[in-house]
Amino acid sequence: MISRQKVFSGRIKKVIIHDPSSPGTQIELGALADTQTITAESDGVLFHDGTAKQVQARVNAQLKLLQTSAGDVTNYETLQGKGCDILIAGEEKNLAFYDVDFTLKHDAGNSKDASAVTLSFSVATRKVSDAAGIVSTLIADKDGNLNEMVFIPQFNWDPTNGFASTIIHPAFVVDGKRIAGFYVGKYQACLVDALGVIQNPVTARNTDALITASGLRAFSRRLVEPQVNIDFDRARLACSQMNGGNVSGYHLVTNAEWAAVALWFKQNITTPPRGNNNNNFGDSDDGTVIGTAALNSDAGKRWLTGSGGNATAHNRRSSGIFDLNGNVWEWCDGIKLVDGKILVAGNKNLAPTDGGNGFGITEANYYDTGWWYNWDGVSAAPTLSNVGAGTAGVKDCAFGDMAGGGSDLIKKLTLGPLAGGAAAYTNDHFWVNNSGERIPIRGGAWGVGSSAGLFALYLRDPRSGVDYSIGFRPAFIRT
Repeated sequence: MISRQKVFSGRIKKVIIHDPSSPGTQIELGALADTQTITAESDGVLFHDGTAKQVQARVNAQLKLLQTSAGDVTNYETLQGKGCDILIAGEEKNLAFYDVDFTLKHDAGNSKDASAVTLSFSVATRKVSDAAGIVSTLIADKDGNLNEMVFIPQFNWDPTNGFASTIIHPAFVVDGKRIAGFYVGKYQACLVDALGVIQNPVTARNTDALITASGLRAFSRRLVEPQVNIDFDRARLACSQMNGGNVSGYHLVTNAEWAAVALWFKQNITTPPRGNNNNNFGDSDDGTVIGTAALNSDAGKRWLTGSGGNATAHNRRSSGIFDLNGNVWEWCDGIKLVDGKILVAGNKNLAPTDGGNGFGITEANYYDTGWWYNWDGVSAAPTLSNVGAGTAGVKDCAFGDMAGGGSDLIKKLTLGPLAGGAAAYTNDHFWVNNSGERIPIRGGAWGVGSSAGLFALYLRDPRSGVDYSIGFRPAFIRT
């Protein structure tokens, strides 16, 4: 369970009320009335990037102080609430805190002295608007590195009723419990050390020691080069390394979470999100989308995370998840193929009865969907089948053209389409090898063209796959 990181604590040095009879004016008081709405200003210590730094901070929190008994004030009610702004070192950061708990307390018995008031608050996540207008939720890892994340709230969905369903989507069921939602990394991951220093993004990471020896972990941040050359198990490890102490819930993004985002986009966004997929730092379907080339001169044409603009977010807004279409493929947890059979993380960590989002589940306890990717040995395209994998083969087709139906769960996890054909899934593509163990990468890469997108699914790589075009992304659930 993540405990709220103590971000600021200090004694009130000034109390101000807003005069309701004269809007826009303020009156500074040295004493408190029996009932009063105030704005409190204070100095204190800000905890940032894992260290305590003495800063000049101002916390604006409009709160109402209520006396607990009539007549003379014997005590002020301890108030708790959410929401405040902060001014750091004289520079307006315009930080609108998200999910903040604060407490205003009066410590001096029947005194109305404002100097007896203390204000403290703690925070696990913060919603921030930076100079470029990009809105993020910041969530600290075990060392205080603040990751930019996007919250996806719980919803219902099934293939027949869509979002009008009464059945919760599997992404919101973790070890038998419903969750309010999950967070997805706003950007494709880079690797950082405990101090937040970004590592060389093209250095191969295919052994545990290359992650653990330097305490490396995933990091979601705008305008950095995404980490590539990392295999599935090390991508998973880099995300779990974000946890420690009182922080838990970080993990490699799961296929169930990816599917939830894709289904939301399909329902709510008319124009699909664009991305780096035309082999020239732009989008094959929209010539106005151009990103910033990555700095490393390797064989790839990656761009810096989020540099393609709002059109490359899942909701085409600054509040969205960027680069799900193209740039680099992304490993997804919670699903694997074994000789074509589809096994997924279940609704419970032990003895699952359906699909779910058990991101900590042991693969040996994955839920058997009873479905395979099948090839008949003749047709050009693979199909879904509930009788077996057929002939071993390496096949592909447009995602929306995949035949065979599939169960409701297969469709909920966007492992197979509803009706509608390729165009209904923005011509995203599907690739499969139905022999051996295969782990999914999703989204596409810089040279995939219009085949890239939120429904693009590549199931040909073993878990040891390492390439300049494969990266990953963290996710987070409050446990």
